[in-house]
Amino acid sequence: MAHVNPDLHAQGYVFMPTNRVTAVLSSYDDLQGGLRALDPLEFEPQHIDVFAGPEGAELLDLCGQRHGVATWMLRNIAA
Repeated sequence: MAHVNPDLHAQGYVFMPTNRVTAVLSSYDDLQGGLRALDPLEFEPQHIDVFAGPEGAELLDLCGQRHGVATWMLRNIAA
């Protein structure tokens, strides 16, 4: 089963998650469709992280706001 709102830094600081696919979906039905689309690509469920709601957005922290100015700048330049 996919992990919901995991702490990406539980095993130590991660500057930029690599080997990841990120998508923003507007509904639970879209999420289910996305998860089904990963099945034939042989993604293992234990390697799928789902971030949902405000808590998930804070944990994912795409802009790097919780990781200092340098990380924030580098992530926003790369985007």
